[in-house]
Amino acid sequence: MAICLLIIAGSIGAYWYLRKKQKASDAGADQTLPSAGDQRADSDPVLKMGSRGANVKKLQQFLHEKLVLAPIYNKPNPVCNGKTLDSLVIDGIFGEKTECACQWWYGKTSVKLSEIPDGTLS
Repeated sequence: MAICLLIIAGSIGAYWYLRKKQKASDAGADQTLPSAGDQRADSDPVLKMGSRGANVKKLQQFLHEKLVLAPIYNKPNPVCNGKTLDSLVIDGIFGEKTECACQWWYGKTSVKLSEIPDGTLS
């Protein structure tokens, strides 16, 4: 009988502990999400693996031009997974090839939107 009460009390305690922890986690998640009126959150987004959209297309267009023109300036193209990367598909999805091209051009695997020059052939 005492063991049953102990198990029930432990279960109730664990339930309340996990519920409190979940509420705290949910509250923390709400604080980190940008609000619709927060201009700072979207003013200079970081593009990285998994990013998608028009900003990624802008980055890919810029990097594609650099990759295509690299031989003219005697800059070796990057090697990704054993293959030389000499062009980039402009699909708006930041994947392995875009990350490899970023590492090659910027020396890092993520880029802020403000680091991408406007226009083409920059």
